[in-house]
Amino acid sequence: MRGLARWSAIGAALTLAVATVAGAETLAPAGDLAVDVTPPIEVVQAPDAAPVVADLAARQIEVGPTEAHPAYTVFAPAGRAVARRALLTLHGMGGNGPEIASTILERAQAQGWVVVAPTIRYGDWTDPIALAAEELRLQPQLAAILDHVEEESGVPVSGKALVFGFSRGAQAAMRFAIFYPDHVEAVAAFSAGTYTLPVAQAAMIGGGTSKVNLPYGVADLEARRGTGIDMTALRQVRVLVGAAAGDNREGDVPRQWDPYIGKSRVERATNYGAALARLDVPARVSIVPGTVHTVLPPMTEEAVNFFTLG
Repeated sequence: MRGLARWSAIGAALTLAVATVAGAETLAPAGDLAVDVTPPIEVVQAPDAAPVVADLAARQIEVGPTEAHPAYTVFAPAGRAVARRALLTLHGMGGNGPEIASTILERAQAQGWVVVAPTIRYGDWTDPIALAAEELRLQPQLAAILDHVEEESGVPVSGKALVFGFSRGAQAAMRFAIFYPDHVEAVAAFSAGTYTLPVAQAAMIGGGTSKVNLPYGVADLEARRGTGIDMTALRQVRVLVGAAAGDNREGDVPRQWDPYIGKSRVERATNYGAALARLDVPARVSIVPGTVHTVLPPMTEEAVNFFTLG
């Protein structure tokens, strides 16, 4: 009987060792018979670190002509593919986009700007009638380039553009600011041969005033374009206008503009800057050392300093 009682006690102990834990049958501790049934710790593999996006090399993208605009070249600086400031560069007669871009590219890319350089087939800039008609066609094309550069080139840009122009391109740069001031933060225009005053009535150098239509002024701009000039927006555009000191031969520029802004590139730049200042457009005049009609290093250096420092 003592043996039977001994085996009954062991059986009872084993029976009591069966328990239901959280609704599941498992072995509960029972003296020396206890078994460790702690659920295993789930090991979760840590996700890989986010991939590092390598900086892109500086690159050049060619965009072909469309019905909306001429062909242009985009020079994107090295670095991350983030939206950057656009610098629109406008060449002179007989030039092209990459050529004018090359004069300022190193300085612009050091600032992280995207250089946008159209190649334009200019007409006769000395004929006021032809020039006015050409600018009415060209200015919407320049606006279209800036509006579509990101989708057409894959290079993101942001904010208002900076505009650098030389000679015929300086004329176009200033007219772009007048036609589309909402697209422009600042303009640096060097050695333009003609200018368009952002007024309907202009003071004559010899005395008196005169109504001034395109391309001398903007009296007929609304009638010809459908939209007049937005002086409030233009007064938000910073302007640097200038020329080389020795680039001042009177025979190099058409005479029709003489009564409004003077007889040479230097005189015209000086008078135009003063005219803008009288209209409360923040304008600065710069006559740089030099005698030749070309883009000089002091021009690009001063333009970049002007754009960055204001």
